[in-house]
Formats: sequence, C-alpha cells, structure tokens
Amino acid sequence: MAPTNSTVRTNPIPVFLASLAVFAGIGAWLHWRLLPALDAQTERLRGIEQRLDRIENSVELLHFGRDPEGWPVEAVLGYLETWAEREQQYGSSILEQPVLEEHIGRGVAALRAIGPSAYDQVERRFVDIARDPKQTPYAKRLLRVLAQLDPQKCRDFLVAQLTDVGMHSPIRTCAGELLQGIDAELAGAKIRQILLTENYRGSRHGIPTGTTKTGGVPVRGYPGFASLVNLYLRSHDSGKSDTLLVVLRTPGHDVATYQGAVDGLIEAKDPESVETIRKIFEGGPETTLEQRNALLRRKLARAVAEIQGTLACPWLREMFARETDEAVRMHLGQLLQQWC
Repeated sequence: MAPTNSTVRTNPIPVFLASLAVFAGIGAWLHWRLLPALDAQTERLRGIEQRLDRIENSVELLHFGRDPEGWPVEAVLGYLETWAEREQQYGSSILEQPVLEEHIGRGVAALRAIGPSAYDQVERRFVDIARDPKQTPYAKRLLRVLAQLDPQKCRDFLVAQLTDVGMHSPIRTCAGELLQGIDAELAGAKIRQILLTENYRGSRHGIPTGTTKTGGVPVRGYPGFASLVNLYLRSHDSGKSDTLLVVLRTPGHDVATYQGAVDGLIEAKDPESVETIRKIFEGGPETTLEQRNALLRRKLARAVAEIQGTLACPWLREMFARETDEAVRMHLGQLLQQWC
C-alpha cells in the first residue's frame, strides 16, 4: 500500500486579508486617537514660528534705535537705499550676493516689525523714486514691503502702478505679481484690460517701411509688453483665449510677446483659435517680420497640432509640402510623425 501525504495545504489569502483588516483597524484607531493631538501640535508650532518671526524682526529693528516721535522708518529707509545702491553696482557678483541679501533683509525685517504704521512713509518714498530707472531695484523692494505691511490697503495702490502706462515695465510687472497674490481675480481682469487697451502701442512704436526679403514688415515692438503677457498667462481669467488672439493678430509686437500668446493658446486648447493661428503661420502681405520668425512659426504649427490632434494632419501635410524654411519643415515632419 502506497504511503499517503498527510500534509494539509491551507489557503493563505483569508489569513492575509484577516491580518490586513487587523492592521487597518489598528491604524484607524491610532489615527482617530492621535489626529487631534497632531493638529494641536502643528498649530502650536505654527504659532511658535510666527512669534519667532516677530522676535527676529524686532531684533533687526534694534539696529536702528528709535526716533523720539516713533519708530525710525526714515532711518530704515535710508539704510535700505544705501544697500540698494550697492546692489545696483555689485548685484551680479556672486561674492556680494550673500552680503547684500543679509543687509537688505535686515532692513525689510525692521519695517515688518514696525508694521502698518510704516506704510505711508514707505509709500511716499516709493512714489519719489519709482520713475527713476536707476532706482528700479530699490522701488521693487519697497513695493514688496508695502504688500507685506498692509495687503488690503496696498491692493488699490498696486492696481494704480500696474495700470500706469508711463510706469517702467519692471515696476508694472512686480505690481501685477503682488496683486495676483492678494486678489488673483482682480489681477487677471486688470491685466486683460491692459493687454486689450495697450495692444495698439505695438503698432504705434514703429512705421512699416515695406516688405523685407522674407516677406515680413519690420515693426518695432513695445518694450515690456511680453512681461505683461507672461504675467497674464499665470492668471485664471476667463477671457484669456480671446485676449491672446487679439495680441497674436496685432502687428508690432516682438517675438517674445507672440510666443507667450501662443503658449497661452496651447494651454487653453480653444478650437476657435486654430483659424487665426494657421493664418499667422501661413503668412501674408501684412505679416510682420516678427510674425514670420522661424521659432514662432514652429510654435504656431505645434499649437495647431496640440489643439486639433489628428484633425490637423491634412493641414500639416499641406504645409510640409509647401514649406521652404528647412528648420520649420523639419519640425512639421516631426509633428506629422507624432500626430499622423
């Protein structure tokens, strides 16, 4: 008689599931018991961090003493101005950067320690220097301080700087960035308004002098407009696609402005924008030299493919057959391989 195997094989899955259920139960119980304590601990640590920040700011303020009539705002502003001038001269030096950041940070911390009562004096100093191009780095730092001292009071002031046609572009861009952090919806609407109302400035900055060898019209762009377009791309404005199409159609902007507009249209993926994008790519007698830039045309072709997908294949094949620029033609070939 053959021997029999008395070993009984058990199914390990029920045991594994039971163990998993036990560990899950223990984890849920620990989470339920410990979560309130963890939340309370996190809140306490946040409070301690805020108090340490206030203490650090107050310690920085001690470097400036105290005016008999109040906190030494003028002394701090003078200190900041001195180091801002040094930043203007040596800011590109790697060795100077840590020193500059330390001293400028000390002045900013002192103003934060003084708080909202310093707002009016800081604002007056900003207004005094904002239109001086040599003072732009200092003015931008003061604008950031104003946003920290009293965000709500600063909101309307930021709108005024952002919408000031005569203000230097870096100041306007800085104001827009700060406004987005305080009121993103308002910032998006204001930047859209700027792009639509100041879009004409591109055409105004240059007079066409006839077509070039590449078929474009040479027109000087409006300096700084690209910065406003890129700032607008970071907004959540509902009219973004329509606004960027207006910018793309308008002659007189630089290549960076057009590229920013196309980036926004690629992100929006609005099918109604394809006709305009194709028209700019294909060119015409009114197309400017900047709009015929090879890098821009490559991005325009990619925008059509990204927005339409396989529906763009007939147009891509037609443009590939007609294209004379080698770099653009190579890019069209790559798009055909990817999408068709």
